Amino acid sequence: MGHEVRVRLFERTLEVWVDETLQVATERLRGRHGHRVDCRHVIWSLVRKPRAFARYRFREDLFPSLTFRRAYDHLCEQGHSTRIDLEYLRILFLAATTMQSDVEVALKLLLEAGSKISATSIKELVQPQVSHVPTLLAPEVDLTPYDLLLSAGGAPTAPVLAKYQAPCAKAAARVTVLNARGTRDSQGDRG
Repeated sequence: MGHEVRVRLFERTLEVWVDETLQVATERLRGRHGHRVDCRHVIWSLVRKPRAFARYRFREDLFPSLTFRRAYDHLCEQGHSTRIDLEYLRILFLAATTMQSDVEVALKLLLEAGSKISATSIKELVQPQVSHVPTLLAPEVDLTPYDLLLSAGGAPTAPVLAKYQAPCAKAAARVTVLNARGTRDSQGDRG
C-alpha cells in the first residue's frame, strides 16, 4: 500500500516498476489464455498447502527446467504422491530461496549418480561454505599528540613538535605556517 505500480508494455516485453525501481521484466505474451507463472511467486503458498500442487492449473509451469521435471519423475518412482509433492515443493522452495542454478546442478549430480533425491540432500550440496571470520584486535590509539595540540590552541609548541614528528606534527606545522601568513586560521577560515 502506498506504492505506485507502473506497467510498461513494449512490443516484445513487459516491465513492472514500483516506485521507480524495475521489479519484473518478462516476455510479453500474445493472444488469449496466455499465462506465465514464475514458481518463485507461488511457491510460498504451495509449500503451506502441498496438496494443491496435484491439481494446480499451471502445474507444468512449476518445472523451471527439464532437470526439475526429471527430478520430479524420479521422486514419483519412489513412493506416495502426497509425500512426493511435498518433497518436490521443498526442493522448489530451496531453489526459490537460494540460487536456482545451484539447485539444478545438485539435482543433476544426484540424478546421474542414481541417488535418492530429497530436499535435505540437495540442501547439503547447495549450502554455502561457512567461511572463518578472523578475529581482529582494535589497535590502541594514542591521542596524546592531539590533546597537546588542542591545549596549545592549535599551534604546536616546540616540545610537541620534537616528540611527535610524524604526520600529525607535519599537519600542525602546516597550520602554523598558514596562520603566520594570515591566510587561514586553525579552523580553515580566511583571515
